[in-house]
Amino acid sequence: MMMGKGGVGKTTVAAAVAVGLAQRGYQVHLTTSDPAAHLSYTLDGNMKNLSVSRIDPKVETENYRQFVLENQGKGLDAQGLAVLEEDLRSPCTEEIAVFQAFSRIIREAYWPDIE
Repeated sequence: MMMGKGGVGKTTVAAAVAVGLAQRGYQVHLTTSDPAAHLSYTLDGNMKNLSVSRIDPKVETENYRQFVLENQGKGLDAQGLAVLEEDLRSPCTEEIAVFQAFSRIIREAYWPDIE
């Protein structure tokens, strides 16, 4: 997982490493949360040993937010629910949601039969 300022080449470097590994015979799955990345159009299905996916941060954040509200929000009074909803508006919420989606992709790659 690479993090950092936008526009510095993280996606380009990750794609180059993925292609190099796939060319050497390794099974590689490349995933991105970059809305500007078009990896699935340019790489997916074009190389043996390489698959590509995209995590949509907005979708994952909303799914995570709903999950937390349905589970942790159960039984909270209006004030407690308001505090929880405020916490879920933190920028950290997106990072957690995207990381969980990334973890799910890794788990499914290694153990596809486990939910």
